[in-house]
Amino acid sequence: MTSPSALEAGRIAARESRWADAVEYLARADASGELAASDLELLSTAAILRGDRSSAFDAGGRAYAGYLEASDGASAARWAGWMALELVEVGDLSASLAWSARAMQIAAGSDDPLLSATVRLGPAVAQLGSGDLAEGRRMGEEILGIAERHGDDALIAMASLVLAKALVAVGDLPEALALHDRTMAVIEAGGLGPFQTGDLLCAMVSDAIMASDLDRATAWVALLDHWCRAQPSLITFSGQRSALLAQVQVIRGEWDAAVASAESAMTRFRAGDFRAAHGAPYAQGEVQRLRGAFHSAAESYRLAGESGWEPQPGSALLLLAMGRIGKARTEVRRTLAGNVPFMRRFVLPAAVEIESAAGDLDAAGRALEELRGWADAMRTPLFDAIVALAGARVRFAEGDAVAALAEAGRAAGGFLEAGAP
Repeated sequence: MTSPSALEAGRIAARESRWADAVEYLARADASGELAASDLELLSTAAILRGDRSSAFDAGGRAYAGYLEASDGASAARWAGWMALELVEVGDLSASLAWSARAMQIAAGSDDPLLSATVRLGPAVAQLGSGDLAEGRRMGEEILGIAERHGDDALIAMASLVLAKALVAVGDLPEALALHDRTMAVIEAGGLGPFQTGDLLCAMVSDAIMASDLDRATAWVALLDHWCRAQPSLITFSGQRSALLAQVQVIRGEWDAAVASAESAMTRFRAGDFRAAHGAPYAQGEVQRLRGAFHSAAESYRLAGESGWEPQPGSALLLLAMGRIGKARTEVRRTLAGNVPFMRRFVLPAAVEIESAAGDLDAAGRALEELRGWADAMRTPLFDAIVALAGARVRFAEGDAVAALAEAGRAAGGFLEAGAP
């Protein structure tokens, strides 16, 4: 028989966000007998927040089977859809598709539009991951519309993230950030589960950083930091939190704090925060590069690259700093050849710097003009300063010191205004 004391202790620990205790007690109860499907769901959630993916998906699979055995098709479909979404997050697309198929098969026999919309979140995110931005956007819009008509705040928040990610990818930043502002209100109201909250906050901070919106990035990363600190045994999201915090601190000139945050990010990554596989070593590499620890930075960027994401523009800028200009040009051009609009925007300032240093003024000029073309979408003091600095580099490479000095002056003033000294 299941131990009532262990089971109740596990439930209480989960309600109080004591995830290590929740896993311990619920696992103890699980070993004594079969947990109900809802308690297996709770164990799965606690395990994923502790970074134990194997245990999380094992318990999650048994929760799904338990719901089916209890003839609770709606809960089985909802949970299968959630499993599909989590599996996309960890990069297991084939398993995600299998769980999505189970969820949609059950939902197809239901007349519940919210259930049908919920189980499509995983496939929508998978479409974005596969590069089909148009289909991902269309699905996000449809899910959001259904969620809004039925007033489901949790589904509104998750669908808004899908849609915002599609908009960010194509460069429609004002609309994406407006969606994030709306989602923040849902988060602050406390109507979301812990995995949803962490997922949304990390994504929103990352988007704000890439959009050069330092005000939003600073406010949102502070909320993410507070949320993580309130859960001392939280592993998942805690490394990504520290990595994002380090990026904001670097921009703000708080380099000592950034070093500590980057080290914390790596510690939490090694402890099991699988979501920090890229962000943690990349943030550490950025701090090391800026402080001249080139060998260490190269190793950090190499580790970041193992995640499947390019460690750019940091790796190319490191090569430039080491005097390996040809290799730096190869790397930055390869990244730009990927032709993902927003990733191009993020890498273009480095392209201007590297091409100018290489003496290829035509390439530097093209990169500068493309960067300037983003001005209407970006609309932040920090981005304006980045563009002015890029302009100064090109003018200086062209030998026009007077124009370069004027552009550099505008850049300096802009960085100070933005809070990036």
